[in-house]
Amino acid sequence: LYERQDRSAVESLRQLLRNSDVPQARQHALWSLSGLKALTVADLVVALEDRHAAVQEHAVRLSESRLDVSPELLQRVIAFSRGDDVRLKTQAAFSLGESDDPAAAAALAQVAVAASDNVWLRTAALSSAGRQPLVLLQTLLRQRVDTAILRQLVAMVGSGGQPGDVAAVLNLLSEVEDAARVPSLLLSLGTALRERGLAWSDVTVSPNAGSMLAGHLRRARETAIDGSVADADRAQAIQLLACLPLNDSGPSIEALLDSRQPESVQVAALTALAAFQDPVVAERILAGWDQQSPPVRRTAISTLLSRPQWTLAFLQAATDDDVG
Repeated sequence: LYERQDRSAVESLRQLLRNSDVPQARQHALWSLSGLKALTVADLVVALEDRHAAVQEHAVRLSESRLDVSPELLQRVIAFSRGDDVRLKTQAAFSLGESDDPAAAAALAQVAVAASDNVWLRTAALSSAGRQPLVLLQTLLRQRVDTAILRQLVAMVGSGGQPGDVAAVLNLLSEVEDAARVPSLLLSLGTALRERGLAWSDVTVSPNAGSMLAGHLRRARETAIDGSVADADRAQAIQLLACLPLNDSGPSIEALLDSRQPESVQVAALTALAAFQDPVVAERILAGWDQQSPPVRRTAISTLLSRPQWTLAFLQAATDDDVG
């Protein structure tokens, strides 16, 4: 039927979709109508109301291209995203990513909130956020959701490399009541920007967002050097500083390579320096080689071998017996 594009079979296929007692036959009829370019909204509604979940699941998939032109299909798919059948719920989450309707983003936010203990369902919701990550982020920031979900969303915006979208995220973060959640989100956003070759300075932000960003970066500098703070918090602060240009953050990070710092802090500083490209980084790492402990040296070697120029500097230092 598909190869011949035999449209004389269309009405028979519609009858099969509506009247067959065999779910596989109804599913085949559904896809055959699609292949003949004869599938209508009415056909999809029939399939979405089918008594077998597998037929419904395929109907959700076939509804994707029409969600923004058929409010009825959109509402039915949203209803599946709120249902109890996990497969249907997951497919609905994937399919809602094809819609630009704010209602689809709101439904995805509900799925993400409810899916805190289901990694596959959460992945489906986040994979569908590409069209409206800001809408989804704005909705989720108002709720107490896992910060890991928010980090993925802000990283998605940063990876897009659109300064206007990044500025919008910063505006949203400046309004977050729980300030303790913001540094890890700034880290995810800044890391994604850096990987796109962009910097905070490439983004024009509102006064409130600019003040929020400057305040967190200032606190990151203070936290990074504060020996009374937990090493894990210092490590996060160091990584946030690495989102700044090397001239701004390099001296602060390099000071933490001092052998008197905890090993975990030295390792965090080396990991942060690995984000840069400047040849001077290799010189700074090699300068403190004699004072580095074995665990710190392992990270130093990994860092030096991550850039061709740094590798050459390391090999030259080994040849000259400057490292041992």
